[in-house]
Amino acid sequence: MLSPVLAVSGFSRISLLEASTFFSSF
Repeated sequence: MLSPVLAVSGFSRISLLEASTFFSSF
């Protein structure tokens, strides 16, 4: 039951990191 939650949390963290790098590239 916890695996999906961990996957979502990890995905959100990765998306935030990608978003930060994407905005910082400008």
